[in-house]
Amino acid sequence: MTSPFEALNVLHNNRDKNFVQRALHPEQFPVLDNPDGSESTHSMAWGTGEGKQAFVYPTVIQMQPGNWLQRLDDMKAWEYAKRSGEFIEFDDAVKAADFSKNYKKIWQGKAARHNIRLD
Repeated sequence: MTSPFEALNVLHNNRDKNFVQRALHPEQFPVLDNPDGSESTHSMAWGTGEGKQAFVYPTVIQMQPGNWLQRLDDMKAWEYAKRSGEFIEFDDAVKAADFSKNYKKIWQGKAARHNIRLD
């Protein structure tokens, strides 16, 4: 399972991507209202490419900085990610799936208590 520190490192190494910035600094971005009454600045999915490559990509996108957010289904989101470069590549599907499900533990674990700058 991805540890909070491993997830933090992956996010830090991809901090140039808009969806990663929205994950790390949600207070700086617009929100998307969810059906359950909660709000999102980002949401991630994962998929595989040729060979063993796997990718994590956003399903909530922001076409241009400052624009509103919109939710896409996984297929449209993957097409957007390929065109825009808004994805993170992993060695295999297990790592990508794990990261996409567990990256939010950064804010629940010890990493949240450390003064770590990500920008």
